[in-house]
Amino acid sequence: MTTPTASPDPRLDLVERFFRGTGTTYDFMVHVATLGIDRWWKQRMVRIVLERIPHPRSILDLACGTGISTFAFARAFPTSRIVGVELREEYLQRARVKPECARYPKVEFVLSRAEAFETQERFDVVNASYLAKYVDLAILVEKSKGWLTPGGLLMMHDFTFPPNRVVAAIWRAYFWGLQRVGSKIFPAWREIYEGLPKLIAQTRWAPDLMALLRAQSFREVAFEWQTLGGSAIVTARAPLD
Repeated sequence: MTTPTASPDPRLDLVERFFRGTGTTYDFMVHVATLGIDRWWKQRMVRIVLERIPHPRSILDLACGTGISTFAFARAFPTSRIVGVELREEYLQRARVKPECARYPKVEFVLSRAEAFETQERFDVVNASYLAKYVDLAILVEKSKGWLTPGGLLMMHDFTFPPNRVVAAIWRAYFWGLQRVGSKIFPAWREIYEGLPKLIAQTRWAPDLMALLRAQSFREVAFEWQTLGGSAIVTARAPLD
């Protein structure tokens, strides 16, 4: 496996601005800022794999962060080879010292931008959580065809702007609270508290992704709302040839 360096672009600048210096608090903040719902989302992703690919030989976990999703898959599929790919070294440093690394020796972490990751290996599952709004989806879909075994499962989960107006009002109020209070307690997260709501409201990653998947001959393209429309999961099967 190699990890080529991608050319700088605004997406990289945004990720750096949002997440610089957040490695030590990432696990705590993901849990607290989502009111613990992130764990439910990870559990749902594991269940989807169990339903579609009950015995995956290998899983590629893109934008794996500190390994939260990677180790969720490892616990569910302890005999599977799992490769976590992450852009930020500070996150991988946290992932590699977690006790789960000793319990699941078939887990590997690779430093790379998701769409720049190169490998000759084929995976039964390619997963990504919280990546879609930061990535060139056309490139990622094209690369996924090469990463997946024929008929393998692509799954992407990310935040969405709630379609219900009442829920959307609560959503805005919650982020307002994070901006006013959370950023004072955790100043390293100020940029993401300020910028993430606008990014989520503007991004239409799910319909864009589904259109790209169909254009690239992926099968069984499906969309699933999560938690009153606050996030969503898109799944698809890779072409058979």
